[in-house]
Amino acid sequence: INITFQQADAESLSFPDQAFDVVTCRLGVMFFPNVGKALLGIRRVLKPGGRAAFVAWGPSEQKPDTRIPQDILKMYGQVPPSGPGVPNPYRFGQAGTLSAALRDAGFRQVQEDSHAVLYPWPGPPEQYWEYRQQEGPIPRLLERLAPDQRDQVGAEVIEAIRQYYDGQQVNFTAVIVVASGVR
Repeated sequence: INITFQQADAESLSFPDQAFDVVTCRLGVMFFPNVGKALLGIRRVLKPGGRAAFVAWGPSEQKPDTRIPQDILKMYGQVPPSGPGVPNPYRFGQAGTLSAALRDAGFRQVQEDSHAVLYPWPGPPEQYWEYRQQEGPIPRLLERLAPDQRDQVGAEVIEAIRQYYDGQQVNFTAVIVVASGVR
């Protein structure tokens, strides 16, 4: 098998036209600032008949590992709303939105499916919360709170997550969206 992987900026691919058989992106397409421009560029570098495949997070309501902290932080006024089209993890969570973007970019034979997946954290809820306080937007959001509010948020997150804990790991689930199209 002849395969090569190379990281690149999706919005300004420096590869020649029709250079690839396949282009794939796992959990990144939802963060492209200009999805249309990126998908047009991806289509450009695909050979005729080449396929692009993407994985994105499904609805935030079906991903409790991030929904729970966000919902609790919202109660403290610390999660700014994101509008449509704004890069965020759940940009393509609504069924059909990723496949529509692929069609808009000229892809054909577009397919989109959603799949529930197990997304475990290998430890107790306290350890998960310790990690989340150092990852993503959570640290910046917590910095805006008074120390006693931070402690309260932590206690509420840990308590809410405890329902997924089996004594060894936190058994989160998530929905992923898998979409592909052909040039």
